[in-house]
Amino acid sequence: LGQVIALAELLATRRPDIEIILRGSGSQISALAAEIEHLGLHNVRLTELLPHEGLGAALVAGDVHLVPQNPDAAAFAVPSKAFNIMAVGRPFVATALPGTVLWRLQEATGAFLCVPPNDPEAFAGAVMKLADDRQLRDELGRRGRHFVERHCAKPKVLGDFVSRLDA
Repeated sequence: LGQVIALAELLATRRPDIEIILRGSGSQISALAAEIEHLGLHNVRLTELLPHEGLGAALVAGDVHLVPQNPDAAAFAVPSKAFNIMAVGRPFVATALPGTVLWRLQEATGAFLCVPPNDPEAFAGAVMKLADDRQLRDELGRRGRHFVERHCAKPKVLGDFVSRLDA
């Protein structure tokens, strides 16, 4: 979340028209709210986590999503929200180290942008690039949706599972 705050600080001066919405009520919410207030960030809004049935609509409502990763904990993980975002046909910007699973997923799908973690300039640049290019957003969204349909859709996953059981 520190990466998102650093991003918000840059965008506040360069692109105050870009609003960042953070959903959730985790253990860091109070400290996060205090930091946002202390920094005077008016481009960040904290909202409650939505119930499961509202997830799809919330994901579709966002023009660009953020998937920041802690580089110390991200070598072998892909956040599940990455697949949910791709499933609804939206692009995102992820922070990940080259060679990690998330970075390789970006290379394989072409569905989102990756920047190195803890690089607010690169993070802001990628967000502004997507904010300014609707055609690119639409193309990345299509690629993500296509990837999920081909590789992650329930019939595909269950069919592969049954085939392995049969084997």
